Amino acid sequence: MNTKNVNFNLAKLAPYANQWVALSLDRKKVLASGKKVADVTSKLKTKDAVLFKVFSPDTFYIPRAD
Repeated sequence: MNTKNVNFNLAKLAPYANQWVALSLDRKKVLASGKKVADVTSKLKTKDAVLFKVFSPDTFYIPRAD
């Protein structure tokens, strides 16, 4: 697992609000996006990507610790 800190401007992801996004491993390029994870993975031409959900700017996410 890559735990290297990466400085990334989240404002660049605003157009992808409420979508799943695949970024390159260096987090500099959006490789694919879609409403469902399956949509994104079917568009990817590589398995070397970081997938995550981009939330709307007017919402927030607090992970739950169990």
